[in-house]
Amino acid sequence: MQIDEDPSWQDPIIDYLMNENLPKDKSEARKIKQKAVRYYMKGDMLIAISYYGPHLTCIKYPQTLEVLCKIHDDKCGNHAGGRSLAQKALSIGYFWPTMRQDSTEYARRCDRCQRYKPVPGLPAEEYHPQNSPWPFMQWAIDLVGPMPTTLANKEMMIIATDYFTKWIEAEALSSTKEADVEWFIWKNIICRFCCPQSIVTDNGTQFMGRQITAFFAKYGIKQHLSTPRYPQGNGQVEASNKIVLDCLKKRLEGAEGK
Repeated sequence: MQIDEDPSWQDPIIDYLMNENLPKDKSEARKIKQKAVRYYMKGDMLIAISYYGPHLTCIKYPQTLEVLCKIHDDKCGNHAGGRSLAQKALSIGYFWPTMRQDSTEYARRCDRCQRYKPVPGLPAEEYHPQNSPWPFMQWAIDLVGPMPTTLANKEMMIIATDYFTKWIEAEALSSTKEADVEWFIWKNIICRFCCPQSIVTDNGTQFMGRQITAFFAKYGIKQHLSTPRYPQGNGQVEASNKIVLDCLKKRLEGAEGK
């Protein structure tokens, strides 16, 4: 696979910055002068001036393809979409003129992204705003599984989502007892973001026993229960479940039991 890009886009700018050479065509010369203002030379490397962060190293094909591959497919990659992929390339210090188009095209050609892309099955509806006036005031919690068992014998996952910021906290579990849920809330929510005002859960036994109820009462946390057999009642965390599961499918395809 090759991303179409002019491999010599840097040459006229470098030639002007280093030797003050310009094309004979006045229109082309004016364009190069205008572009050159946003660049400078550092040794034999062309650097783009950025006003929102560190200056950016200019690259061209095939290095652009290597950068996109590492960001998108490598161990730390999350198979991001085109816009997010281009933004990540900028944030780590790279630039080329067609990076947004190339990132979009690269994501479209990714086999895993296409096979595991969520396909909406319902028509679009109006948004229903949630009452969460400040960050980390209200969380939604749900359990996902069973999943392929890991070496640590963990086959369940607990996911919590903040209603205001949409921040997600997730952790794999080997059991789903009240003590496990209580420890997750203490470690991942209370110790990191302070006590929330309320938590939305389903009617599972892990969320309704005496131990977890006493835990909520101890820290003054209100518990709201979603309607039984109606997952949309806790729609925020259901949406987060889809995001986390889609990322796991793309990154861990064929890695069952690992």
